[in-house]
Amino acid sequence: TVPDAADAAAEMHRTLAECIRTHASAPAAIIVPTAGAAEALGRTLAIIAGRHGGSGPAAPACEVLTRDQFYLRLHARSHAAAPMLTAFEREVLLTRAASAASDSGTPAPFRLRPGLIFEMLAFYDGLRRRDRTVADLDRLMTDSLQPSVEIDRGAERLFRQTQFLTAAFTRFEDLVGSSGRLDEHELRRVLLLHDGSASYPRVVISVADQPADPRGLWTADFDFPARLPGVTAIDVVATENVLAAGFHERVHDVLPGIEEERREGAGSLPVLVTPTHSGTDAAP
Repeated sequence: TVPDAADAAAEMHRTLAECIRTHASAPAAIIVPTAGAAEALGRTLAIIAGRHGGSGPAAPACEVLTRDQFYLRLHARSHAAAPMLTAFEREVLLTRAASAASDSGTPAPFRLRPGLIFEMLAFYDGLRRRDRTVADLDRLMTDSLQPSVEIDRGAERLFRQTQFLTAAFTRFEDLVGSSGRLDEHELRRVLLLHDGSASYPRVVISVADQPADPRGLWTADFDFPARLPGVTAIDVVATENVLAAGFHERVHDVLPGIEEERREGAGSLPVLVTPTHSGTDAAP
């Protein structure tokens, strides 16, 4: 962890640079929340590495990536992975799956509009990224709703919605499997089953999880590199404020046994300096 002060970002950058220099021989992926953060951190690490006479992140040993870029890079380096489905192709497949589910006895309790298909896909991705399956959704929702179906119209509608979603998502997964291509969830499965060694033996995570940051990682994103063959180390760098907001407990849940190291001390507060003009006093 790093302190939460006015220079917390700079301190985190220094911590990340030290993390990389400690194992410079092991190719590392640093995961950040956005492409802008990746660009900024890359420049900072290059400057810090230059001051220490080391190599910058442009070197093969270190890549600064967003979550999506991390998966795409692993896919590009895999010899066992089929081509990836595009977002549009996945929407088309889910539209076909939803229509087939409605026609086979589990009609949707709403009109299937294009915008709703997009939301269904987001719900499915959120489910799988939380390390839950379609069968888990069916079991958990059915068990909680079925006792109230006969006496509660809201529960009855949710029960029918669950049945439809379960049927549509099951058909969707069948369509993805028969397409000969992959989505993010199938990619994780294929890499875990068929890739003998990881592209990045070291993974450095500098973003929190979804409950702490909408751009953060999901449960599956922490679990996946921990089980990926060839990954020898996972480092999580976070500020004290992020940890205090609940991330500390959750990171121990998703990465049990993780060791903690705290960096004490904060830098000085920022000082505003204004130029002194001839014949005038400096601005306060």
